[in-house]
Amino acid sequence: MCTLVRPDDQPVVLKEDLTVYKIIKRGKSNQYCSYFQSTPIEFNRLLETEITRAEPAAVGKCCVLCSEERIVYYKEAQTDIATEVIHGFHSFLSLQTVWIYTNLYIPNPIIAECVIPAGSIVYYGYYDNIVSNKIIYVHNCETE
Repeated sequence: MCTLVRPDDQPVVLKEDLTVYKIIKRGKSNQYCSYFQSTPIEFNRLLETEITRAEPAAVGKCCVLCSEERIVYYKEAQTDIATEVIHGFHSFLSLQTVWIYTNLYIPNPIIAECVIPAGSIVYYGYYDNIVSNKIIYVHNCETE
């Protein structure tokens, strides 16, 4: 999952807990792990990491994710300069967006509700997503 920010965006320190959603999967030993990096996870435990960013670069394509109700995000990025947040806990800000994303790209997803605790450092992405340095996996959401 790619998270883009403006090159001059600064990290934010959360003042209160924030509920977010992550795509997870079962790994080789049937343990839950992150979907894209296959990092093993534990529920109800605070996990911490560093956040790293790439060098600013031109973004060469549009990114669109839409539902029947509205366009969830649209960024016409033909000439914009953006910075990708590479390392950190990448999450979606709304359950609606994660379901739309998984319906387009990931069959039979497992969605975890998570909490980014107050005091965490975060970057808000362009596309209804966020990257944090701390996260707690709370529970699986019901899949449909």
